[in-house]
Amino acid sequence: MDGYLRDRYPDVHIHERNIQKDHVHILIEIPPKYAVCKIVQDIKSNTSKEMRRKFEYLRRGRKSMWGVGYFVSTIGRDEKVVRRYISHQEAEEKGHAVYAELETTDVA
Repeated sequence: MDGYLRDRYPDVHIHERNIQKDHVHILIEIPPKYAVCKIVQDIKSNTSKEMRRKFEYLRRGRKSMWGVGYFVSTIGRDEKVVRRYISHQEAEEKGHAVYAELETTDVA
């Protein structure tokens, strides 16, 4: 995924990722000149092709590898929280990680 993405979109950067059995969390920096849906579509398409190429059993059976949807959110001042969430997501889902509450401050 990284090689293709880097070649086609040199100014798009993957900062964090956590790949699990049934879903993926990725923190990607995408400049506004690109449509987010196009980047997501390319990532899904190319990872699917690469996995099918590597693993013969994926070539049989299921027609699509990825689900239709995806979730996207922009990040402002809470980027550190999102990075930590992504890198510890598997442990969090299993109940092994404990996070401190995000401190809220009033912005003047």
